[in-house]
Amino acid sequence: MSGALREWAAALPDEPAPDGAIPAATLMVFRRRDDALEILMVKRARKLRFAGGAMVFPGGRIDPGDRALAHDMLPDIPAGWAAAQVAAIRETLEETGLLVGLAQQVTRTDALRARARLLETGDFRALLRGEGWTFDREAITPFARWCPPDGTSRVFDTRFFIADIGTGAVAVSADGTESDSLLWATADALLAQHERGDIALVHPTIRNLERVAPFPDYAAIAAHARTIPPRIIRPVVGETDGAEYITVPPGFGYPAERRPFRAI
Repeated sequence: MSGALREWAAALPDEPAPDGAIPAATLMVFRRRDDALEILMVKRARKLRFAGGAMVFPGGRIDPGDRALAHDMLPDIPAGWAAAQVAAIRETLEETGLLVGLAQQVTRTDALRARARLLETGDFRALLRGEGWTFDREAITPFARWCPPDGTSRVFDTRFFIADIGTGAVAVSADGTESDSLLWATADALLAQHERGDIALVHPTIRNLERVAPFPDYAAIAAHARTIPPRIIRPVVGETDGAEYITVPPGFGYPAERRPFRAI
């Protein structure tokens, strides 16, 4: 990790989570296909209590094993962000079969074998040690941190990361439990499908797609992310002229502060 990047990572704001919030992490994985910058999305199983049937970025809860592994392998990153980075990598492997964020070259065969072992044992630390794999601190970039508005019944404190796999061939597939299917699509295409009612997106997903859509490539998105400290975003839901709106405070890098509120 370069000196400037190391300093930036060490200075990440690691604010305390709101009372009762469930710590979680999610990863926006980008690839370049022809002239399009595509993002990996998974469709959550309809049976799930939270966002059932919605298209989301891969991710899930941060567990104690993630915190312990982060303490050992990412000691120069604030603890909350380090644990979230481990969780984002682990959950992406579990949900999609894609293994990113490592210092070593990983083949499709390696990733598929690793996924099968992780789903069987649940021990990410043992998997990494057995393969001799370590994390690449520059491969995963913190992007945002979202908590639902006050009054929400179930609060996830979710840290968003971004990563790029370039144009390499990868084998991805849904896990068949938490996710039903997956796809690659551009941010603009996903937003258009949502507007037509073809797919469901939760509000943080919409806003993060809007935030990355204007950029021509991953390098520009990563450079943008490093100019804005990922502080906690607590949007506010309010009513104007009988219509509900959700508002993000200014200064977080999003193209508009207010949007119509639509629950899914």
